[in-house]
Amino acid sequence: MINNKFLFGIVILALVAGLLFYGADESESQIETANNNIPPSISYLDILNNPEFKSKMVSATRENNTDTLAELQEKAVQIGKAANLSPDEMALLSGEKGLRFMQFRARRDMFLEEFTDHYNQLLPINTLKSRYPEAADMFDKADSMIAKRDDNIVRIARQLAGTENVEPFISQARQQWKDRAAAEAAAALAN
Repeated sequence: MINNKFLFGIVILALVAGLLFYGADESESQIETANNNIPPSISYLDILNNPEFKSKMVSATRENNTDTLAELQEKAVQIGKAANLSPDEMALLSGEKGLRFMQFRARRDMFLEEFTDHYNQLLPINTLKSRYPEAADMFDKADSMIAKRDDNIVRIARQLAGTENVEPFISQARQQWKDRAAAEAAAALAN
């Protein structure tokens, strides 16, 4: 006959083992649920707006370097997963849709870079508009900036002309505007 104390000990041991096993499963499940409920530490925009990432994405898009584009996308997806981004945000980074989205943003950045050069060199931007339709929502603001710039040039020409005809002074006013813009850019860089 089995000793009652021995039987009682086995029952207690089985209960403790069951509780530990059940508690361990519940703890792992609770940890996994907690990890899924942790809000992301960054957003997809933080990833895409990282200066190094933007620069590399613009270069790869400009050069149509599919290998580098794929590497950059993979890195963005890895960071997104590590940051626990939502499925909607991960969709903006992954797959063909994500790659097109990143290239779309890069082409907008390319428009901004080239617009800045055209603006400072007093060049028209019609070719940029046709080259970068992704930036169509920026065209009105760009045109407005150019109109203000041109108004400033005319103002400078009027000051130079005094009571004379303004037209002969436009060229000189354009050069003064370019010189002033270059000086302001240099001062901004120095500070």
